[in-house]
Amino acid sequence: MYWFFPGNYQFSIRVLRAIGNSSFGAAEFGEIAKVVEQITPGDFDSWCRQWTALGDKCMDEGAAAEKAGNMATSWFAYCRAVTYYQAAQFFLPFDHPKKISLYKKMLESFEKGTRGDKPTPERVHVPYEDSFLYAYFVPTAVPDADGRRSPTIVWFGGLDSTAEEVYFCIAKDLSKRGMNVLVVDGPGQGASMRLNNIRSRYDYEAAGTAAFDYLLTRPDVDPERIGLMSWSLGGYYGPRAVAFEPRFKALVTYGAMYDYGEVWAARPDDHPMMPYIKWIFNQDTVEGARAEVNKFNFRHGELENIKCPVLICHCDTDQQQNSRENAKRLFDGITNSPDKTFYIFTAEEGGSEHCSGDNMTHANAVAGDWLRKTFGIK
Repeated sequence: MYWFFPGNYQFSIRVLRAIGNSSFGAAEFGEIAKVVEQITPGDFDSWCRQWTALGDKCMDEGAAAEKAGNMATSWFAYCRAVTYYQAAQFFLPFDHPKKISLYKKMLESFEKGTRGDKPTPERVHVPYEDSFLYAYFVPTAVPDADGRRSPTIVWFGGLDSTAEEVYFCIAKDLSKRGMNVLVVDGPGQGASMRLNNIRSRYDYEAAGTAAFDYLLTRPDVDPERIGLMSWSLGGYYGPRAVAFEPRFKALVTYGAMYDYGEVWAARPDDHPMMPYIKWIFNQDTVEGARAEVNKFNFRHGELENIKCPVLICHCDTDQQQNSRENAKRLFDGITNSPDKTFYIFTAEEGGSEHCSGDNMTHANAVAGDWLRKTFGIK
């Protein structure tokens, strides 16, 4: 991985993720390069300030273009703002006054920017316990060749993902490959956490079943061809949901996670993501947060319940959370799948950094083509 900030992995991987969105119309490399020059290395205030300024600049450009009737120009500017606001708020503590305000700016820019997309993402609410999960339903851009209802993918992100980020780098691509996509902000994620205060949980099948049941209410979804994809900590969420929700017909993960407790056992209490961990689990202490993450594992044979086709994608130079051994343990624990594949993205091939952030187009091709074959998409 190219280190935009030598010695600072967290800053560098976030820049890489932002650059990746340029492939999907939600960033511009030249703008990002200029921001990198203006950020003081290791200075979180500088990071937030410069990304916010770039997001504001794009919003102003979008508004001016919209007023002039240049809608394509405005849509592109608004979509770039989504990525920049996402980056701006990323490292802010959960109780920082700008955390939610920047997030809401991101939501506004997403709504304005994606109005020009065809198909247009539909904001939906997935009933969940006594509340709901925020999600986007992205219809397929390619109707089924045989006139059948289309297969659909449920997507869960990771520890710090938002549905808006995933829409650009995953959902639009899968839509072009003949699939609907339901991008869900699950418990502890995105709007469901920030606006509905729905905290994360180890038994993620509760969210998986809620998403599946919602899809059964839609006339544009083939109920026999519903799969689940996930990345990062979703490498635990996804397999857990499929293990306890047998109606899913396929599982794909980027960054499979067998034991998240082991990952955190090797991290210090002052790890940069510890405040975030405490937040999503509603824990006031490090000890309480560690007790929660220790529940995130497959030590008791849960993976044996998975009986659908499985694609586990491992990113070989991932420095953020996972190892090949951890991913392989999860893969080996899936003993009853009729068709399972362990795919390793190498540095030479591309897509080898965390969640294939260095080459999402290639990762999407591998996963998307596998799903097309699994679901018999012509």
